[in-house]
Amino acid sequence: MKDLEGIAQLEWCGNDSTLLGRLPVRISLDDNNVLTAVVRSAVDGDEAIQSLLDLGPSCMLRFADDSVAHVMVERSDSVIQLRLGAQTGCV
Repeated sequence: MKDLEGIAQLEWCGNDSTLLGRLPVRISLDDNNVLTAVVRSAVDGDEAIQSLLDLGPSCMLRFADDSVAHVMVERSDSVIQLRLGAQTGCV
């Protein structure tokens, strides 16, 4: 992935033209070289974040320069801290 630390957005899409939801996040590598994303704002609370996570683990990570990477999202110990992994296979 590109710049592995900084501000980005996680986006869930229904298809190429339908954005279902977006989470502003700060991404970083932890001590175990795992890419993590911390939700930057409370959005509409933990329930809204969980609703996006319930859409599925596959989403896009949009960087500040508008480039994207397809990632898999996994909840961590907290609904606002997420683990990101590389998307494999077809999107």
